[in-house]
Amino acid sequence: MPLLPPPSIDRQNRHGPSWRRSRRSLHAVLVLLGAGLSGGCEDGDPSRDGQSFAGPTQPGSNPTQIIVNVATQGLDEDLSLSGYTVQLGGDARGVPINGQVRFQDLQPGTYTLTVTDLPPNCSVTRIVQPSGSAVTGQASVQAALPVGTTLSYRFEVGCAPNVGRIVVFNDTKGDPGVSTYSVIVAGPDQNVALGTPPNYNLYVDDIRVGPVTVQLGGIPAHCLVAGDNPVQVDLAFGQSITVPFYLDCSGTMGSLSVTTRTFGANPDPDGYLVNVADQTIGFSNSMTYDFGFLAVGDYVVTLYDVAQNCTVSPASPHTVTILPGVPTDLVFDVTCGAVGSVSVDLATGGVSLDPDGYTLVVDGRSQAVPINPLSPIVVDALPAGSDVEVRLDGIASDCGVAEANPQSVTVVQDVVTPAPGFTVTCLAPTPPVVFESDRDGDFDIYAMNPDGSGVVALTTNGAMDIDPSWSWDNQRIVFVSDRGGQSDVWVMNADGSNPIQITADAVVVGTAVVNVVAGHLDDKNQAKDGLADAVAGFVAELAAGVGKG
Repeated sequence: MPLLPPPSIDRQNRHGPSWRRSRRSLHAVLVLLGAGLSGGCEDGDPSRDGQSFAGPTQPGSNPTQIIVNVATQGLDEDLSLSGYTVQLGGDARGVPINGQVRFQDLQPGTYTLTVTDLPPNCSVTRIVQPSGSAVTGQASVQAALPVGTTLSYRFEVGCAPNVGRIVVFNDTKGDPGVSTYSVIVAGPDQNVALGTPPNYNLYVDDIRVGPVTVQLGGIPAHCLVAGDNPVQVDLAFGQSITVPFYLDCSGTMGSLSVTTRTFGANPDPDGYLVNVADQTIGFSNSMTYDFGFLAVGDYVVTLYDVAQNCTVSPASPHTVTILPGVPTDLVFDVTCGAVGSVSVDLATGGVSLDPDGYTLVVDGRSQAVPINPLSPIVVDALPAGSDVEVRLDGIASDCGVAEANPQSVTVVQDVVTPAPGFTVTCLAPTPPVVFESDRDGDFDIYAMNPDGSGVVALTTNGAMDIDPSWSWDNQRIVFVSDRGGQSDVWVMNADGSNPIQITADAVVVGTAVVNVVAGHLDDKNQAKDGLADAVAGFVAELAAGVGKG
């Protein structure tokens, strides 16, 4: 609902004597500021934080110095009793609100003088220079100090009433049966009692800054207020805070607030989630949330994302009944016991490794893990003394686990307990059947499924391609071809791409040589002993083709 402008006819009544007093105080401050702040309110304490300030210049003392006097105007309750800070270059010293600070034994030169640490309601209104001239609108001044000279500056500070505004807004549905609610605004040393009609914006000015409590009263018994009443806010200088109250006087609605309270030395590290009527709210370990007005009826309240070492009372989900005109409060007590941790080692070997890693499930909590993590995987916040299940999911069909899967591990309090771990071995998948055929007029290499379906031509050229055989890792196909002018051993990718000639110079080729070449490299892509000299000369070319690695 948009905020309504304050009616002018009852503005005086709504502010009352306190408002008029503050207006008179502000007027007095403005009169004093306009007169040039010719004098301070009081002498003030000549020391701050143990810093003593020198008095008048003594005979024989070094006159190369700068004296800063500070004069403050304002009502006592609006002043900063802790004083301010005067900075001369990098030298910062405390000064009372009406006090003096002396910077002695200075070298001749130009210095910047600044008064800082003023509260928000106070500002430097004028700086009187040694010449008697004054500057306004700034909090610092440049001081040109000749040798053997004493310069005296006067900083005049004005403090406005340290107040803000509270706007009390009420949105009333239905007929409250009354023409006015009561409003109490209690700030520091203040207690303002006013009245406000239903569906109205009440502007309360000149409330002193700090914690302010706002309470709506005079509410009929058949009306329900959603949310907190009273409400506490922190008011800053010059700030306007709107405090809304939502009321239902129709007699057809109720309200629900949910509270979580957490006990135990090991609380859930990331809090909880609460769902009511398809509305999900993130909860800290101890908090209250008002779900507002709800139609009369039964609602299921679910507290979830609770750590495994925590128990919930009452059990979640929990059903509550919303009654007309009645606020309902549901409190979940969460008790979290001792915890421990489990570490899991994971290693994968073989060929055709699982490309997307695995899913590690520990006590029902899942996380994605790589095939070869650099360090053991540690799962924390497990309930101590319990037997938890450790499982590896998402394993490719061509990979197997050497250990039991799942495993059971007993969690020890405050200890990282190692699980047996998982060793995964992956084998190359069974390749298609490769064969030679002259079905298209000349011999080419074909692949098909074991049942004879899915026939695909891997070579299509006018040469004779025969005697195909899979390499040891099922990644390449070795075959005989005369595409180079004579029969030699060639290798190509599984899809027929990137053909490479392996033998040359009229080497005798055939199925036996093909099989030797197909399995001839060791794990370092080096030639094994015993291969014919005619084949050994081309082993280096196999490193990018058939070889292991």
